[in-house]
Amino acid sequence: MTTLTIDPATTVDMTTLDCPYGCGEKLVVNEFSEANCPTDGGWYGRECEGCSANFPHADAVVDAAYDVYRFEKQQLRRWQAELGKYRELVSEAEKAVRRADKRWSRIATQHG
Repeated sequence: MTTLTIDPATTVDMTTLDCPYGCGEKLVVNEFSEANCPTDGGWYGRECEGCSANFPHADAVVDAAYDVYRFEKQQLRRWQAELGKYRELVSEAEKAVRRADKRWSRIATQHG
């Protein structure tokens, strides 16, 4: 078991940590006391990022997980902004349909 001692009272077993890239695997420790993901299969359509990264200590795992979180949050904000644009376009299209419906009804009624 490879551990990281943060202070005398705290010890982290690296093999209990999940892969910070979210593939669901637990990290394994190599002969150099570095942890990495054992996943050889694809994740998100490609290799898991954790299978090629060596994490020398638990802080590196936490930092990698935070980087993934920050990236995903940026993607969410980008998609929310994109969605806002489409909502505005849909709202304008709905208004145009209502105006066209009123116009059509008025002209059909006048025509008799």
